[in-house]
Amino acid sequence: MEDQEPFRLVVCDLDGTLLDGEHSGGSFSEETKKVLKQVISFACPLVLATARGISELPPLDGLPEPLFLILYGGAVCMELRDGTFHQLEAQQLSRREAGEAVRAAEAEGASLWLFQPDQVHIKFGVKGVEESFGICIKDMFDI
Repeated sequence: MEDQEPFRLVVCDLDGTLLDGEHSGGSFSEETKKVLKQVISFACPLVLATARGISELPPLDGLPEPLFLILYGGAVCMELRDGTFHQLEAQQLSRREAGEAVRAAEAEGASLWLFQPDQVHIKFGVKGVEESFGICIKDMFDI
């Protein structure tokens, strides 16, 4: 473990992943909170992704910060700051920034799906190709 780089970001689904119990309810176990507290820090924030809305979430007390939420299947993003959730607004990347993202993905051999209001950049790399094809393309194009 010492030879590995530390985590830089933890992103988890809720239902069937982090929560105990069925999809309609569920809660965070004490063991889950304990493990997250060992990993999460300002250098490695926690992002919870779910199709649920804010009012459908289980209590989040006891979870480490920084904590971000991706809600409603990606339609709303929020950040917990000073005990209050604040909605985050997405900003369009400049052409230069989008180009840098594509080049960075290429350098890592990673697949990239970058959605902009006026264009979509798709860069298939060695890493993430099967996941991209298995999830994104099938869902988007019914193949």
